Amino acid sequence: MKKRDHCSFIPHIVSVFGICFAFGLVGCDDDPTPSEPATEWTTDQLAIIVPAEAETALGWAADDLQAWLEAATGTVPELVNATSETDARFFILVGEGDWECPSIDSEQAHAYAEIDHEGHEALALCGGGLLGQQYAVYTYLFDLGFRFVHPEQTLVPTLESLPAGLPEGATTDVQTPGLDVRGFHHHTQHPLELLEALLTDDPVEVERAYRFVDWNLRNRQNIVQWILLDSVPEEEMLSQAGRIVDYAHQRGMMVSCVSSYNEEQQNAHRLIDTDDEIDDIAQLRASLDALTEVPWDKIVLNLGSSEFSETDDVGTVEWMDETAEYLSQIAPNTQVYASNHVPAGIMSETYGVSFYDLPQFADSRMGTYVHTTMSYGLEGPAPAYGNADFGRQTAFLLDQVDDRNIVYYPESAWWLTFDNAIPLSPAMYFRVRSADIRFVGAVDGIEGHVTFSSGWEWGYWLTDMLIAHQSWQPELQMGDVFGSLLDPIAP
Repeated sequence: MKKRDHCSFIPHIVSVFGICFAFGLVGCDDDPTPSEPATEWTTDQLAIIVPAEAETALGWAADDLQAWLEAATGTVPELVNATSETDARFFILVGEGDWECPSIDSEQAHAYAEIDHEGHEALALCGGGLLGQQYAVYTYLFDLGFRFVHPEQTLVPTLESLPAGLPEGATTDVQTPGLDVRGFHHHTQHPLELLEALLTDDPVEVERAYRFVDWNLRNRQNIVQWILLDSVPEEEMLSQAGRIVDYAHQRGMMVSCVSSYNEEQQNAHRLIDTDDEIDDIAQLRASLDALTEVPWDKIVLNLGSSEFSETDDVGTVEWMDETAEYLSQIAPNTQVYASNHVPAGIMSETYGVSFYDLPQFADSRMGTYVHTTMSYGLEGPAPAYGNADFGRQTAFLLDQVDDRNIVYYPESAWWLTFDNAIPLSPAMYFRVRSADIRFVGAVDGIEGHVTFSSGWEWGYWLTDMLIAHQSWQPELQMGDVFGSLLDPIAP
């Protein structure tokens, strides 16, 4: 897989708010054999070392580190595979090599280590696995003042030199995610920016999808997701998906698709046509055979014939059971989920619950994406879709978390009326999304948080950044997250 030239699309000193900013540390120690440790490192005396046997994606992360340090300082640090290849005075050590890293037993966890390596001052960027090692690289850039605000825009500070070793305020403590699954769903049933990149058979457009994967990775997310459409030929759609999944897997990222059993609204992709004379179960198996030609990590299935109309409740539970069992045979590494949606008043007569609560009666291998909509959350009022609040979703989540995989699935914007119709960024999303992340982060057993995104209107980058960074550390308060995100931009 060819790596993209990231520098070709990175604005150098452009702020989203139109503010140009520059900051740095002045002075350096040019003595090649100092008697005391340096207080600053200059990039002309720096080598980035990534072992030759490292996985390809870690090499891509090292390429990013080199390119962005050059963009920030104006000088290119060396990038080599071994200390024997450089005369540099200072080292940044990437991944696992012949240097000491702390014990890290989680694939996503990462840490800094300030060490003496072969007589040189060195900072090791360590991780428990491929993801953790890449996170360490991008966390280092974040701690230097870089901000990965958008798949098409990175904010690059101006630096005269680098801090010696640890960035200011950083710690050598091992950093471990508070939620195992974190990422963004791009809702392509709405006419959004990545529609062609995700769904059309176009090797050129796919580069934008790769940058969406990269943006998630750089903000320590580990899954990307989008919804499939019936209006795109399935062969073409899955061909493009195969490219994206291949790239994402090289980077250690997971990929999920969203389909439905029998949904008919907004060009929804569906596995079963109940009007077809072929048996429903036979259709389901054939559709899953086709869908799993792409090695999805997760498949999410919408219930109902629309958001506001149900399918046969007994049949729906049978579909879920069959999906869980059949996928365990043909794609045992693919997890499956049903979406628990919010419309009120749609009841199952057989089971005596909301139609969207039916996953509780299905095979325990059928996980659930617990959905909320608009700028409303699990707690507080939610005058939407016929509800006064989303207490039903909260109760389902708490009741089922011990029985099946549960992912919380809120929205960062609502496409139909009061958000995306004009370039408006309602600040109420900040408070509610932050509170929800603290809530689910405190529930033992919650698998993760995937955000339903309706695109990138003006200002939405800040909502996405808040969600991405707080989902790594859910116990934080909103103000703490914003302080960290915005300090280099507008202290």
